[in-house]
Amino acid sequence: MATLKVSSRLGVIAAAAFVLFSGVASAMPFSVAGTLAGSPGDSVELALVDASVVDLEAASIQISFDPLSLTLTDVLTEDVTSGFSIFVGAPSGGSPSEVLVSLASLLGPVTGVSGSLLVAKFDIKGSAPLGQTPVVFESYDPDYEVPVTTGIVTVSGASVPEAGTVPLLMLSLAGLGAAAVRRRLQDWEQS
Repeated sequence: MATLKVSSRLGVIAAAAFVLFSGVASAMPFSVAGTLAGSPGDSVELALVDASVVDLEAASIQISFDPLSLTLTDVLTEDVTSGFSIFVGAPSGGSPSEVLVSLASLLGPVTGVSGSLLVAKFDIKGSAPLGQTPVVFESYDPDYEVPVTTGIVTVSGASVPEAGTVPLLMLSLAGLGAAAVRRRLQDWEQS
């Protein structure tokens, strides 16, 4: 009997540990995907992805970003919300760094699927500082709960040749040109 009690207690402890730690190891249901890096002047696209859509009929999602680095150019519905109407505007009391996106379905709720809810398109400003700039997606009201989900856009410098590369290239081209002229002079003298 004592062995049975010990093994059943171990089983309960193991089951409790599994439940506790399985939640830690699982992926978050929301994420950001897309083109997350670029140089000043480039465009980037960030998709808000829900891995487990349940009863999505309407959603109000606030997008926050750094207006010194990014300019929002468009917000589009995606695979999960392809039949939804979309309205993009500023939340009340909002700033140029916040945009409110309202989604609504006329055909009823979407459930049991996974995929992109929306895609936000940005241009990286020419004066954007190099480094990382966050883009944050979150619920604006409780229609459909979107936890704070952050995508990081990495702004890198444009590929500019090093200072010594251009003069070296010019010197090589001048050398090739001189060799071509010399060869033509030799051919002319032989004829």
